[in-house]
Amino acid sequence: LAAFAFVGGGDDEVARSVTGSCIDDLLDGLPLVRWSGDVAQLHDLWSDLLAGDLDDVDRRRAANAASEVARSRRDIDRAIDLARLVDDWADVGESLRAAVRDGVDGGLRADQIRRWRAALPLELRASAIGVLLDGLLERERDPTAPAAAELLTRAAGMFESDGEPALELVALTQLGYLGRIVNDTASVALVSERFGRLAERYPPARPFMAIGAAWAALMRGDARAQLEALISIDDDDLPGMWRVTRRHLIAIALLNLGRAAEALDV
Repeated sequence: LAAFAFVGGGDDEVARSVTGSCIDDLLDGLPLVRWSGDVAQLHDLWSDLLAGDLDDVDRRRAANAASEVARSRRDIDRAIDLARLVDDWADVGESLRAAVRDGVDGGLRADQIRRWRAALPLELRASAIGVLLDGLLERERDPTAPAAAELLTRAAGMFESDGEPALELVALTQLGYLGRIVNDTASVALVSERFGRLAERYPPARPFMAIGAAWAALMRGDARAQLEALISIDDDDLPGMWRVTRRHLIAIALLNLGRAAEALDV
């Protein structure tokens, strides 16, 4: 019960993860519990009363278990808050990596990134994930600024050295996007080359070779090559928002080939 109170309560999955007991057994007959749907929150009096029942190891174990549940639900703010309760910066880093790995192109907001970054100790700010967060903030502030590309390039190299290919891919896709925005053909060519190298050890990067080729073709005005690159892959090969990007680029290519009716159907 002390562990459940320490993490701020939760639903049955949280209760089982943190305590090993189902929530009904854990809270059976207990007063001073507020319910919101299937989520229980114990009154602060319980937290105060039970605080002495936990040592540092118990607190960390409880926070880590609840953080893992929050992370699995894509509630990154909650996961980070739980890890910070016990100053577990390694767990904070894992939550940040999960957020960036799954969400850069699917709805991460600049205000979220700023809030997370502000909470980091200097050591984590200087790590690959910290540098990537800085690069994403610079991208939001001004995608044409050299600082954004410099930070994303650094982050990609650091993730490569750290053996984190999924996050290296995130940094490279953002770097390629910047090159496309500023019409830097050399940058897009370099990113495409790095997609190819990454794909040799990380197969999910393979479809991005086609995205890179399509970007390059668009920038040099070769609509046919752009279309050929994009139809060489399927939507199912790409994550989330990149499927939208693929269709958008296909529509542009078809329009530039004079096939407007087909473009409207994409």
